[in-house]
Amino acid sequence: MSDKDPQAMTGMLTAILQPWHDSVDDPAKAQQEVLHRLLKGYAQTDYGAQHGAAHIETVADYRRAFPVATYEDYKPVIERVMAGEVSLLLSEEPVGWAITRGTTEGESKFIPMTPTDLMMRISAGRAMMNYVVSSGRYDLFVRCIGRDRWWTPLRYAWGEFSTFNLGRL
Repeated sequence: MSDKDPQAMTGMLTAILQPWHDSVDDPAKAQQEVLHRLLKGYAQTDYGAQHGAAHIETVADYRRAFPVATYEDYKPVIERVMAGEVSLLLSEEPVGWAITRGTTEGESKFIPMTPTDLMMRISAGRAMMNYVVSSGRYDLFVRCIGRDRWWTPLRYAWGEFSTFNLGRL
């Protein structure tokens, strides 16, 4: 595609944005589609098979089949996944592991990063950056925590990738 072909660019952007517009028009349908997409992946895991993910049709079915659980409930399984038993919880190999800062109960948690997860994060990040640049809302990445004696705002970057992103704005 050439930058001199606006119709091709419009078609590409429409294809990217249309699912979002559709989800705004019918949020319940969009949520049902996301649930089915997630369940398709869950069904490929031992945990999902154990809870019947392949046979779940509704949110109510999902709630009945999958118990509410904490990180501590999953921790032994996560440790096994980290040791190589990927299919216990994941439908694809992780490319790495994120580590939380451990501010809850003082212990870091390990979060798998899969190719699908990273693509979703990249897509969301690009959308956010596009919004910030097009709207001029750079304040979304910086928070005022006070003022100095000349009333100049004292600011800090926040968020998972704030230092990385803020340096590139």
